Amino acid sequence: MNEKRKQLEYEHQKKDDTVLKFFLKEATEDIASVFATDSQKRNYTSERVQLVCVFTLIDVIANYWYEYLGRNGTQQNRFLEWVNKYCLTNTNPEYKDADFVHLSAKNLYAVRSSMVHFLGIAGLDGDYKLTFATNRMSDDFIETYRKGFLERGHHVLIIKPKSLHNLILEGTILMLNEWKKVIDEAQSDENKKWEHIEGIDRLYQKIQIEGAAKVAVPENE
Repeated sequence: MNEKRKQLEYEHQKKDDTVLKFFLKEATEDIASVFATDSQKRNYTSERVQLVCVFTLIDVIANYWYEYLGRNGTQQNRFLEWVNKYCLTNTNPEYKDADFVHLSAKNLYAVRSSMVHFLGIAGLDGDYKLTFATNRMSDDFIETYRKGFLERGHHVLIIKPKSLHNLILEGTILMLNEWKKVIDEAQSDENKKWEHIEGIDRLYQKIQIEGAAKVAVPENE
């Protein structure tokens, strides 16, 4: 084993802990906080801001995914490929038997770009149009509006920001399960072992260069 690999193996656990802490604790928990509610189940944060945060989460996770695999690509390519692979698939429990089947990664990216840059909703390709409901709206109430649109000749996909967030979280679990499979295979496969170690090292280096760490400062200082 060469010296570089010896060093990577020696530092792996520390880097692995740092990557998972940033990914599972800081990034995902910060974004999930926009769905906090008051005693009457009303969100403190507007739906548009929630959507901006959900789209940011997709960008972060897709970026992590490409970096772990050692791949290069544009932000748009990462977004489209990750959403297709882990979200718009029957292996995602939030996708099955839901209106998400009428949503394409291309249309979701169009909405993402419009929402992030203009706080608006882009026009979509295809028969379906897209709008968003508040998280407090009942499914029956949303269905009434959906049928009303349909009676007027419009196919409209109505999504709650929290439902989209749940879809992304389930997609993240699918991705992490793939990583776990690599870790399990690494116990007996030297190539898989270094595939994982080097993937985590790339993520660690990216966090060091581009990430932002939380620093706890006592209130009396």
